[in-house]
Amino acid sequence: MTNHFYDLAEDGNALRILLAFLEKPVAKCGFTNEAETLRSTVRNQLTARLFPTRVLYDRAPAPIEPTEQQLEFLTLNDLDDKEVARQLTLIDQKLFKAIRPQELLTLSWMDNDKAITAPNVTRFLDRFSAMSNWILTTINKLDKPKRPIMLSKFIQIAKYCKDLRNFNAVMQIVAALEDTVMHRFDGTLEGINQKYVPILLDLRKLAKAENFNNLKQELSKSSDPTVPYLQAHLMEIQKIEMEDANFLDTLKTSGTPRQINLVKFRKIARVIAEIQRYQKDSYVLRPQPAIQCYLNSVTYLSRAELSVLATLTHHREEVLGLDSLEKMPDFGPPPGQAPTSPPEVPSPIEIEL
Repeated sequence: MTNHFYDLAEDGNALRILLAFLEKPVAKCGFTNEAETLRSTVRNQLTARLFPTRVLYDRAPAPIEPTEQQLEFLTLNDLDDKEVARQLTLIDQKLFKAIRPQELLTLSWMDNDKAITAPNVTRFLDRFSAMSNWILTTINKLDKPKRPIMLSKFIQIAKYCKDLRNFNAVMQIVAALEDTVMHRFDGTLEGINQKYVPILLDLRKLAKAENFNNLKQELSKSSDPTVPYLQAHLMEIQKIEMEDANFLDTLKTSGTPRQINLVKFRKIARVIAEIQRYQKDSYVLRPQPAIQCYLNSVTYLSRAELSVLATLTHHREEVLGLDSLEKMPDFGPPPGQAPTSPPEVPSPIEIEL
């Protein structure tokens, strides 16, 4: 009851039936002390849910805040890469901790009514897609010379997220950089500073390994607070659901109970237990409301719009000759042909009569 109280807390009817059962049948049968112990456990669990978990910020690193002038019109360039990674981690962990075990059963996040059966998983996955599209939009809405600079910024943010063990944000950024849309913007990946290439290659290893073996090795290196790549766990559950049957007997005989495949459900339970283990710990980082508000209200283009933007950008840069230039051309007139200012007209001379 202590470890799985969320099942009762989210079902008021089940909790009412349990308390009634402890009040009458259990107590009347002479198990008064046992009934009181269980009632006390229920009371403590309900009381604990009324108070949020306290986080002491004594050991939290000092935040890197933007200036008051920057806050008026905040942009990504105004924010420090490390602080962006910290606030992304806090946002991701809050969404991740909201996921309930029952949402991970029967592939409910893939149902047509997934917003009802698995609302928190759906919200987490939608956030992942939205952030990847935002990264693609933020980089590729810029002119060609500026795109590699913004790309390098996201690579650095991903590196800080990896240091914080926020593998969800790492995979968000890697998914955007590896997207086919990104490769349609010429000169973006090719133009990044060489010092970011080893970092990018290291990040790619987490996503390229079969069955996410490299990612699993990173997860096992430390017991520090972690936001895992949830899709990897969902794929593992999906594989178990597809390969193993719920029952051992193939045909149901009339009047004979079917044999449940306990091995399958133990496998799923192990995956869910691992997810719950990551949900227990909290990061000791100071929330920055202004930065989190910015990161939670980002706008982005859809994949169809990004595809159109890629086509238009390619034609525009081809016409302007940016496909062969490293910097924006000067569209002013040649120095020898610059227009001169008109001669000054002398003011009329007043004649006294």
